[in-house]
Parts: sequence; structure tokens; C-alpha cells
Amino acid sequence: MRNYQWYRDGIAMQGETGQYIIARNTNGNYYVSISDYSGCWVNSETHAVSGKKSLLIYPNPGTKNTTVNYISDTKGDFTVKVIDMYGKTMRSFNWVKDDIQINREISFYGLDKGVYMIEISIDNIKLESQRFIKN
Repeated sequence: MRNYQWYRDGIAMQGETGQYIIARNTNGNYYVSISDYSGCWVNSETHAVSGKKSLLIYPNPGTKNTTVNYISDTKGDFTVKVIDMYGKTMRSFNWVKDDIQINREISFYGLDKGVYMIEISIDNIKLESQRFIKN
């Protein structure tokens, strides 16, 4: 039997032992611990939930460059990853987000045409991802 325990901001959430939870607008950093049939436990990646964030990628579709615009109260080491459809990180960009908004251009030069995911994180906590089409 598998067991689940959800955590928000590092604290176990009382009664949240199902496979899924709905965070809605309860801000925090969430992860789940899962045990297998032999009793070994593993933790998922941590994901941030915040009602005050937005990711805008433009132009999309694009050809050579695109702009990543992200608004949130969270500050820290900001990472943008460009991931191909096989899950391989093709590019990674790092900046410091020290204001409510970050607006940066990223290059798709040299990448094949196709569908990519742009994933953003702050301090190694995945925040959002969005599909991007390179023409």
C-alpha cells in the first residue's frame, strides 16, 4: 500500500494523506512524501503556490528570441530552463530577482523548430512552466 503525506512550507498538513490536494489560493511551498510497498519514502519536488504571480512569454510562437516576464512577490535566484519534448534541458539562464518583476530576453538560436517548455524557478523551487513554439 502506498502512503502520502503533503507538506506546506515544510510542515505536515494534517489530514492531507491522499494522492492529490487542491492548494487553490493558499500560498506556500508544497511537496508530497510518498512511500512504496516496502516502506521506503521519497519526496517530490517543491512547488510554490501564490495568488500573486504571472508568467508571460512573448512572442509565442517565436523564431530566435523570446521574452520571459514574471511578476511575483518572491525574490531570489531566478532560473529559466528551456526543455525539449523529451525532458532534456536545452538551455538554462540564471539571474537574481530582486524586485516584484523580472523581464529578460532568452535566445533560441541554434535550437530546432518545435515545441519546448519554458520552466521558471526561484531558489530551486519550480514555480511555473509554459509551452513555447519555435518556428
